[in-house]
Amino acid sequence: MRFHERQRLAREQEIVSVARQLLASKGYHDTSMEQVAETVGISKATLYQHFPSKDDLVGRLIVEHLDRLLALLDSPADGAAPVERLAAALRLMVAVHTRGIGPELDTNAGAIRALVLDRPACRERYERGVTRLAALVAEGQAAGAIHPGLAAPVVVQAMFALSCAAGVVCGQRGDALDSATAGESVVRLFLDGVRRLPQPPSTFLRAERGSREGEAGATIAKTAGLS
Repeated sequence: MRFHERQRLAREQEIVSVARQLLASKGYHDTSMEQVAETVGISKATLYQHFPSKDDLVGRLIVEHLDRLLALLDSPADGAAPVERLAAALRLMVAVHTRGIGPELDTNAGAIRALVLDRPACRERYERGVTRLAALVAEGQAAGAIHPGLAAPVVVQAMFALSCAAGVVCGQRGDALDSATAGESVVRLFLDGVRRLPQPPSTFLRAERGSREGEAGATIAKTAGLS
């Protein structure tokens, strides 16, 4: 890699790092490109050479978040069950949505969708993540740990929706929950919803069994001369 290319990449990483910190402390709407440039120590013109708009800069952050999710999903299972891996993925998703840009963007689902789907780099990673998560759901169903009646695509989209919900709660003022509490609440809600639990016999089966037991009892009583 040439020296100038290394310089460019290093500068972009510095810009992204500063943007992440500003977004975490000030929020998406109150962070301007001028503030980013000033904090990095460059002109706005130089900043725009790297990132033509704030959405392009935020898109780069989303790419990094999706890369972290993919790295987690593609890592060796090391004995972890599919449900455990889904829970780990959801915790990471919640962490993204409850810190930095998440809370304010999550109040407008269309903003996130536009940022992800309108940028090829984001879209490709997002679709890979969805496919991998759906595969984990299918593995969990095959192992009998996840309810077989749940459609994998619905489960995956529910994970994204729950992580967005946590972001909305943490972005509220007043009685907002901290990110850790919101995150664990979301994960518990998800796990309770997808796990396949032992089901009690249906009302019909219980009635049928009771009828058989009653008939058997009557036969025994008749044989013993009690009826």
